[in-house]
Parts: sequence; C-alpha cells; structure tokens
Amino acid sequence: MRRTLSVIVVGLTTVLTLAFGSGTALAGTNVIVDSTNGSAQTQFYAYGEQLYACDTKADGLRAWAIAEWTTGGVHYEVWVADTDGANNNCAGHANLSIPEGVSVRVWACASQGASGAFQYCAYKYATA
Repeated sequence: MRRTLSVIVVGLTTVLTLAFGSGTALAGTNVIVDSTNGSAQTQFYAYGEQLYACDTKADGLRAWAIAEWTTGGVHYEVWVADTDGANNNCAGHANLSIPEGVSVRVWACASQGASGAFQYCAYKYATA
C-alpha cells in the first residue's frame, strides 16, 4: 500500500509540475557589443536591465549605446551617450524597465559629437 501511495504522489507531482511549470524565472542574457571601428562599446546586463555606453578610443568620436524592444505592441528605444571621453569608464548609463523574456536589440555606435550621424554601428540581441 505504501509503495502504491508513493508512486501516486510522485506521478501527481510530475503531472502538476508539467502542467503549471516549476516556478523558475526565465534567465536573461547579457551582451557586450563593440562598434565596427572599436570606438564604442555597449554593455547590457539583463538583471535589472542596465545599459552602459563606453567610449573606448581617444579619437574624438562620441560613444552611444542603444537598446530597442517591442512589448504590448509598443516599440521602445533608449539612447545613452558616454560624453566624457575615453577615460576607462562607461559614463553613459540607463536603468531600463523591460518585461522578463523580451528580446532586446543592443547597439554600439559612434558619432561626431552630440548631433553627428551614427556611424560604425553594430548590434547583438539579448533577452531581458
């Protein structure tokens, strides 16, 4: 009788876990993207949805980090610049709010100053 009860409990637990999930959270992915000329780097960290722009080369160009995603039928874009030059820090930062499991396109670009056109752009995908 005990063995039969144990088999029933294990079977019921397995069915409930498969039906309702294990309750574990989705794991996000972090990415680091370098612009094609090596002038800018973008860092995206899924935990807390943190976006950083890093100027990595003293070449007179401004480093930009861009994150874009769509959720609930609405497209979002956030742009952040490292405006203090290539001094081994990532001065541009944004704390984002992206629902868990959403795909995020993360860009690293450079520009001539604040209003110059984006150039040397590269991107990768992350998951929030």
